[in-house]
Parts: sequence; C-alpha cells; structure tokens
Amino acid sequence: MYFDLAAVDGLPNSIFREDFSLLINAPENIKNMFLQRVSDLYGDAYALKKRVNIEGINPKRSMDALLRIFLRGDLIIQDDIAKGASPLTAYQKYMKAIGGLTAGSEFTPPPVEDVMAVATQLQQSIIKMDPKLKKSLKESLSYAIVGSFPNGLSKKGASDVDVSPNDMEHDHSTIIQGSLDRAAGQMHWADIPMYGSTQGMPLESFALLNPVMIQVTEDSIALLVWKLPLRTEPNPINGEISVVFPDPPFQSYFLQQGPPSN
Repeated sequence: MYFDLAAVDGLPNSIFREDFSLLINAPENIKNMFLQRVSDLYGDAYALKKRVNIEGINPKRSMDALLRIFLRGDLIIQDDIAKGASPLTAYQKYMKAIGGLTAGSEFTPPPVEDVMAVATQLQQSIIKMDPKLKKSLKESLSYAIVGSFPNGLSKKGASDVDVSPNDMEHDHSTIIQGSLDRAAGQMHWADIPMYGSTQGMPLESFALLNPVMIQVTEDSIALLVWKLPLRTEPNPINGEISVVFPDPPFQSYFLQQGPPSN
C-alpha cells in the first residue's frame, strides 16, 4: 500500500527523515520485495509525475528515490570495479540492472555510448568556449550530466537531459542545447529531440534521488558514483532539509582522461 500511494500521490519529505533508516535497514528479502513492487509501479508513476502533494516529491521522483534505496546502484558499480571491471563496464552493468526493472514500461535506458556522446560534445563546447568567457570564470568550468538520463530512467522522446554547470553567474543554456543538438547525430536515440535543461542546484540535491552523474571538464570525463545518504537534518534556522552524506560522499572514476581524440 505504501508504494501504491507513492506512485499515485508521491511521497512526503519524511521519507528522508523518519522512513529513510527503516527502509535502508530492512532485511534483504524485504528490500527485494519492495524493489519488485517499485518496478511494477514505475510506469504508472511517470504518468502522474506532475502531481505534487503539498510537502513532498512527485510520483516519478518518489519512485526514483525508492529505486535509489533498494537497488543500490552505487554498490553495483563499486563492487564491479573492485572485481576488476573498467568503470565503463561497471556503468553498463548498472544501466542493465535499471533496464531489467523498467522492462515492459516506456523507459529504456539509453546506450552508455549515447551518454558518452553527450559528454563528449559538452567537453568540445568547453574547449571551444569564448576565451573571454573562460577568463571571467572564477574556476575551471565543469558540466555535470545529472538526473534521469545518465541513470537510465528517462523516457525516450519526452525527457530533458539535465546538465548542471559549476558556474551560476552565466547563462549556459545555449551552449548546453548546442552540445545536445550535435550529440543527437551520433546517438542511437537520434530520431528524437534532445532538450537540455540547465540546473542550478548543488550536486548533492541530485544525488539524493540518483547515484550516478557524469562530470565533464576540458580534459576529462568522469563517472561520479554517489554513496547513499546517511540521513537528512532540518536546518534549525530556516527549516530547510540538509542531506548528510558519508565522507567522502562519492567516488570518481575516469571514463576519459587527457585531451579528447579527434
């Protein structure tokens, strides 16, 4: 019943307060049962994704949060790398696990090559950026591909590709959209439009719902694998929720290091 309600009305923010530790510490057989139920309901939640209760998160993101807790994509990747797999192979294994859970719905994880195509074009945009703009930045520019797309939970033809720049003082929307337009010609998903969405939130906010991000700089493309948050805490001053991650909060694995090959 809990998950059925989450798929229809979304979850209250209490999932990251009262419910969080109970769910993550549930016995493995119970978590597997929970995971299967979330898998069964995922497509239904997408249909209601714009429905938001007063103090909570919408049904689609509620399902994302529950997958984050029960699937443990961070451990799938880290364990595979520890056994000798390359970061790219471990990432593919995670995407395959997601695809198995969303099979039968309208969600098909993009090929990892498509995610890399977007990352490569973002990198080219950084390399070719106006020198005056580069000089005005307080730190070296990086873009993070976040959200559903790099986590295999976007809907082909209907989902944005969320990109978060570390520079919030300039408008990067044109640069990001141009990168996606160029990437589209290299992708298996090339028959659908790719819409860029520029996000301005801290990366920790995205890591609450999804474990994987792709960080792009001028000379590297890295897989960021965020650990599961330990807990959340209300700020005693403004009441906003702060997320407490382990230290360090994520592991970084290079997918490409050094200048890109042309």
